[in-house]
Amino acid sequence: QHFSLGIVPFVDIGTIGDQIFQINLGGLRASAGLGLRLGWNLSTIITMDYAFSNEDQQFFLNFNNSF
Repeated sequence: QHFSLGIVPFVDIGTIGDQIFQINLGGLRASAGLGLRLGWNLSTIITMDYAFSNEDQQFFLNFNNSF
Protein backbone atom coordinates (compact mmCIF):
# COMPACT_ATOMS: atom_id res chain seq x y z
CA GLN A 1 0.00 0.00 0.00
CA HIS A 2 1.23 3.50 -0.86
CA PHE A 3 -0.21 6.53 0.96
CA SER A 4 0.47 10.25 0.53
CA LEU A 5 -0.74 13.16 2.63
CA GLY A 6 -1.15 16.85 1.79
CA ILE A 7 -2.44 19.90 3.64
CA VAL A 8 -3.95 22.73 1.57
CA PRO A 9 -4.83 26.19 2.98
CA PHE A 10 -7.14 28.30 0.81
CA VAL A 11 -8.83 31.73 0.65
CA ASP A 12 -11.83 32.73 -1.46
CA ILE A 13 -12.96 36.31 -2.15
CA GLY A 14 -16.00 37.25 -4.23
CA THR A 15 -19.20 39.18 -4.58
CA ILE A 16 -22.74 38.59 -5.77
CA GLY A 17 -25.06 40.60 -8.00
CA ASP A 18 -28.54 40.64 -9.48
CA GLN A 19 -27.35 40.58 -13.10
CA ILE A 20 -24.73 38.62 -15.02
CA PHE A 21 -21.32 40.36 -15.11
CA GLN A 22 -22.42 42.97 -12.56
CA ILE A 23 -19.35 43.98 -10.54
CA ASN A 24 -19.81 45.36 -7.04
CA LEU A 25 -16.44 45.82 -5.31
CA GLY A 26 -18.10 47.38 -2.26
CA GLY A 27 -19.75 44.10 -1.34
CA LEU A 28 -16.76 41.76 -1.32
CA ARG A 29 -17.00 38.75 0.97
CA ALA A 30 -14.16 36.48 2.02
CA SER A 31 -13.80 33.01 3.44
CA ALA A 32 -10.86 30.80 4.34
CA GLY A 33 -10.30 27.16 5.01
CA LEU A 34 -8.06 24.19 5.30
CA GLY A 35 -8.03 21.02 3.25
CA LEU A 36 -6.55 17.58 3.71
CA ARG A 37 -5.65 15.30 0.77
CA LEU A 38 -5.06 11.59 1.26
CA GLY A 39 -3.77 9.64 -1.74
CA TRP A 40 -4.07 5.86 -1.66
CA ASN A 41 -2.13 3.71 -4.16
CA LEU A 42 -1.94 6.62 -6.65
CA SER A 43 -5.51 5.96 -7.85
CA THR A 44 -7.80 6.93 -4.96
CA ILE A 45 -7.80 10.46 -3.56
CA ILE A 46 -9.86 11.37 -0.50
CA THR A 47 -10.33 15.12 0.03
CA MET A 48 -11.60 16.80 3.18
CA ASP A 49 -12.14 20.58 3.21
CA TYR A 50 -13.35 22.81 6.02
CA ALA A 51 -14.29 26.39 5.08
CA PHE A 52 -15.48 29.21 7.33
CA SER A 53 -16.54 32.85 7.04
CA ASN A 54 -18.38 35.44 9.14
CA GLU A 55 -21.68 34.05 7.85
CA ASP A 56 -21.33 30.26 8.01
CA GLN A 57 -19.07 27.22 7.92
CA GLN A 58 -19.04 24.06 5.79
CA PHE A 59 -17.31 20.69 5.62
CA PHE A 60 -16.78 18.86 2.30
CA LEU A 61 -15.78 15.20 1.91
CA ASN A 62 -15.06 13.69 -1.51
CA PHE A 63 -13.82 10.31 -2.74
CA ASN A 64 -12.19 10.26 -6.19
CA ASN A 65 -11.02 7.16 -8.03
CA SER A 66 -8.83 7.50 -11.12
CA PHE A 67 -8.91 4.76 -13.75
